[in-house]
Amino acid sequence: VKKAEQYLLENETTKNYLSIDGLADFARCTQALLFGNQSPLISAGRARTAQTPGGTGALRVAADFLATQTSVKRVWISNPSWPNHNNVFNAAGLEVCEYHYYDAANHTLDFDGMLASLKQVQPGDVVLFHGCCHNPTGIDPTAEQWQQLAQLSQANG
Repeated sequence: VKKAEQYLLENETTKNYLSIDGLADFARCTQALLFGNQSPLISAGRARTAQTPGGTGALRVAADFLATQTSVKRVWISNPSWPNHNNVFNAAGLEVCEYHYYDAANHTLDFDGMLASLKQVQPGDVVLFHGCCHNPTGIDPTAEQWQQLAQLSQANG
């Protein structure tokens, strides 16, 4: 981190804020990482990237967007989750439901409990998944489990 800070300090050309679109190279690389370099979403101009000041800021932007621009009324978060997640979605006026995640007795992912909880999700609900390094457990689904979650998500609409 110190080397990165030093590099930025030595190479910055301005103290100006970024434009409202953020850093274009960051957006391009993020979209390529998420969707693949040859993604039809990207080539059709349908992918968008929002840059925010940290994770909580990103969740608040997403929560406000969902509450004001969509018909979403309910968001599912893992139990446990980072304590502010519930508050962020409630502050936007969304109902928060929880899905099982952690088996405290065995210090593992409670995948069966997770699936059982997520089978209660209704079409139009939003499920918040932690893409990696689940906060606060640090435990992530396997690649095969992610495939099962994707299939369940697609089936639930």
